[in-house]
Amino acid sequence: MTILIYFFYKKEYNKYLLHAFIGFNSILIFFVVFGSENVQISIAGLYSRTFFTPTLLAYCHYDYFSTHELLYLREHFGHWFETTVNHKNNSPYIIAATYFNDPEMSSNTGLIGSDYAQFGWASLLVFPFVRAFFLRVFDMSSFKLDARIYLISSFSFGILFINGAFFTALISGGFLAVCFLLYLMPRYTKNNE
Repeated sequence: MTILIYFFYKKEYNKYLLHAFIGFNSILIFFVVFGSENVQISIAGLYSRTFFTPTLLAYCHYDYFSTHELLYLREHFGHWFETTVNHKNNSPYIIAATYFNDPEMSSNTGLIGSDYAQFGWASLLVFPFVRAFFLRVFDMSSFKLDARIYLISSFSFGILFINGAFFTALISGGFLAVCFLLYLMPRYTKNNE
């Protein structure tokens, strides 16, 4: 996807993006209604994984951590201070074992479930401001860069933030490293536009 964006994206295509997304979803709905059973199951699975599974996992995290001890960032930064780390005791494995009876499965959640597991309701009030700060850092580090590079980075990190915990995306997902590299890239001036 990123290669397609880099080679085929032009600034004048911005006005067509909304129409392309609407058209793509319309085609998927057409195939759900009129397609074969295998196509219907595949598309339904895509929509389920995109819209319903993250919500279910966020609810499981809420349900579990509303009656158990909160994490207080132990999974993100606490492992630096521990000598033995057992990843099977991390919240995705605990949720999988508790709700899906599969301790080998990792039920990673998105931002809402991960935030609630850290500090409860307080994190749902504070973490959006922290995320806004880091997204502003991303905007400032990519100021006046080629729109294709900005779009590729935004697309990649959008998927990363939707599907994972925030602090994991910052460090392990490479968000901070990419912000630093974008900051070091040469900027457009009037001479090279």
